[in-house]
Amino acid sequence: KFEKMKRWISLIFVFLVNTTVAFVQPPRSTVSICVKAEKEEGIFKRFTDPKIDDEGLVIADYLMAGIVAPGLEAGLSVLLGLPPPSWTLAFGRGKLVAPTLFRGFNLAAAWLGGALAARLYERQAYDFPGTPKRFQTTFLSTLKAGSFATALLILSTQAAIFSQFGFVSFGDNPDTDFALIKLSDDLLRDISTEALVLISWRLFRTSLSYMDDQDPPMSGRR
Repeated sequence: KFEKMKRWISLIFVFLVNTTVAFVQPPRSTVSICVKAEKEEGIFKRFTDPKIDDEGLVIADYLMAGIVAPGLEAGLSVLLGLPPPSWTLAFGRGKLVAPTLFRGFNLAAAWLGGALAARLYERQAYDFPGTPKRFQTTFLSTLKAGSFATALLILSTQAAIFSQFGFVSFGDNPDTDFALIKLSDDLLRDISTEALVLISWRLFRTSLSYMDDQDPPMSGRR
């Protein structure tokens, strides 16, 4: 069973790399150039030797994905009186800081993998003043990175289920069914909150790039 699982994980990873990275198709005139560059560099070089032009952006992304998003998720659950995510109860009721930081580390790691896969830390992915459709480009590239990050979260959730229960499916017994429902609910909440926060953040970062292209206003006053 373990060998079968490893084979499936390997196949799924290769599929995800080839589909989520190509989520946004480039213009037809640049397809051949991109394909040639991909063959020369290799897909795994994006992770083993990434190009990062702004280290501060990596830190900002971590803060958004690892602190702001899970903190917003936990806080809204408390304020709105909704059932809290199961991970907020890891250290007991009422203790939100530690589980938020722990969960945020996992979420930020998944986002970092997606951002590296989509090359979001290369300058042309976040700093393009004067470029038409800059916000559309940012939105689609963030979705591309989010798709890969979501796949990583799903795989990590599957690994957690396997470590606890082995190979199970819905309907096997009430205990595992309840656990699957809770984990699925947590996953959907995480994905929704991360998408809201990261898309908003990346669009805001693009607006800063747009402002850099504008001349400072001349008031005519001394």
